[in-house]
Formats: sequence, structure tokens, C-alpha cells
Amino acid sequence: MKKIFYPLGWATFAVLFSCTKPNGHSDMLGKRITIDTTLTSGTTYNLDLAPYGDDDDQATIRQQAASFTTSEITNSASGFSPVYHFSAVGDPKTPLNEQVILSITEGSRNGLQAHPSDSTLITINLKVQ
Repeated sequence: MKKIFYPLGWATFAVLFSCTKPNGHSDMLGKRITIDTTLTSGTTYNLDLAPYGDDDDQATIRQQAASFTTSEITNSASGFSPVYHFSAVGDPKTPLNEQVILSITEGSRNGLQAHPSDSTLITINLKVQ
């Protein structure tokens, strides 16, 4: 009897854990994008967020950089046309590594809450030299 249940237990264990991603998140959390960029101290980095959403979406900063002169999202036009702006504080002689995480989430439609898979997390790794 043990010979039947022992392999069956391992097979069940393998199936359950093969359905999750290595970071423990499922596909229901939406898209994840990582951008690695290097910029010169005193310059500004701009990222157009319009390709990552549509008219009823909302863009927010989920995790702010530690040191910055500017780190904000502006939306100067109607609809979804936000742009993320970053400029670093610091001495050009001292390299600086910053990370910002932006979230694009689906707005509500007809009073209904959007599905989490409609969201996008954008991690920006900034190396300032």
C-alpha cells in the first residue's frame, strides 16, 4: 500500500508547485517590465508611459527613488498620456544607483473593479554617472 501512495504524494507535490512562478506570483498580477538605463549626472530621464496603458488607466509611483531632484509622473494631455521624469541629485564624480517602480493599473469600467492582470509594473534601474 505504501508503494502506491508514496509516488502519488510526490507527483501531487510536483504538480502543485510547478503551477507557480519562481517569485511566488501568478500570471494574474499582470505584466512586469524592467528597464536598465545609464544617464549622465545633471541630465533628465523621461519615459513615455502611454504605450503601457489606455485611456482609463492610472499611472503611479509605487516605489520612489532614494535620491532625486525630480521623480514624478506628469500627464499634460487629455486621456492616458503620462510621462515619468527623473533627474538625480549628486556629484558627477560619485556614481549613483537608483530604482523606481511605476504601476500602471486599469481604471474601473462602469463601476466594476478591474482585473489585476490588466496591470503593468515597470521597474527602472537608473545608473547615474
